[in-house]
Amino acid sequence: VRWRQDRQRRRWRPRDSIVRTAFASANASYTGVDEGGHAVIGPAVTMNLMRHGYVGVIVSPAQLLPTELDPSLSFGASPHDSDFDDLIAHLDHVEQEVSTHHSGQAVIARRLQDLEEALELGHTAIVHSVAGGFMLGATEDKIAQNVQSLASRGVASVALANLTWRQVATVAPGYPFLPDWLSHLVFRQPTVGLSPLGRAAVRALAEQGILIDLSHMSRAAVDDTWAILDKLGEDVPVFVSSAAVRLGSRELNLSHEMIVRVARRGGVIGLTVVAPWITDGLRRPHTQQESFQVLSRHIDAICELTGSFDHVAIGSALDGATGTPLPGFAHMGEFGPLQRELMSRYGADNAARIASGNALRLLRQGWGRKY
Repeated sequence: VRWRQDRQRRRWRPRDSIVRTAFASANASYTGVDEGGHAVIGPAVTMNLMRHGYVGVIVSPAQLLPTELDPSLSFGASPHDSDFDDLIAHLDHVEQEVSTHHSGQAVIARRLQDLEEALELGHTAIVHSVAGGFMLGATEDKIAQNVQSLASRGVASVALANLTWRQVATVAPGYPFLPDWLSHLVFRQPTVGLSPLGRAAVRALAEQGILIDLSHMSRAAVDDTWAILDKLGEDVPVFVSSAAVRLGSRELNLSHEMIVRVARRGGVIGLTVVAPWITDGLRRPHTQQESFQVLSRHIDAICELTGSFDHVAIGSALDGATGTPLPGFAHMGEFGPLQRELMSRYGADNAARIASGNALRLLRQGWGRKY
């Protein structure tokens, strides 16, 4: 963790403990599998696991928690130019890893043509995305410049909110070990939704053809985003990369109203497999079959609200920092039976939409389309 002398100093030490707990949560959910198929502490998303689980395309988010939750900063610290440098370094690292270790097996898809070629050849396509709008720049001019740079590099989507308020977009409570009321108390945010930087980011993303991901946004931030997009046109697509229907009380999960509004724009909701969110309001599953039933509750709810199977996908959110996954979905290698289960329950056509068709349609229609 770097000390930045030009940043604000931290103020309330209890927050530091909560940040450490967040990192511990990330490590606890960092569960993979070894060559013998035994569970180990390690990444749940690897090339071998993706191929074993028949995952052909993945939208890979740059989520830089050490940068976002830097304990040397006060809560709500402003973005810094070096945050964008950290983002570029991360993208460079991902591309180098794929080139060095997975040549001929996987590709970085920087445009739709790359994606289509990968699908035709049977290669795994990795699509860049960004989780955290604070990395886009410290001024409105920098945001416009940096978003243009990300578009030319092939970034397909950006979520302006992530785990904490960083002067861009206010967030919904995203720590599963904290009840929402306590999260609001400890991490006090302003009443705004999007800051001027956040509004500039929405405009820049739409102008450069980068999809806007509404994940983790507060209700006020979502409303501010809708207001900007409504002025740009009703056909500007949005999506939610990792979410659940609000069957319980957690604010991070999507209200019925939001699901309908996403669908009206032709958007797609990717269902998380992270247990604390997807099971809120439901009985916790203990087997993969029970986990299928949990996912089906959310699929059924979205289809009932939107009137079709065109707006739901699988978002996973594995290797994140917000809790352990559902039983039977600890790593990408366990996703193989999912499509078979979807086919059994919903039929082949609808299963194909949920497993891949809807997400691919969104990329084909919205990625690179400038407004």
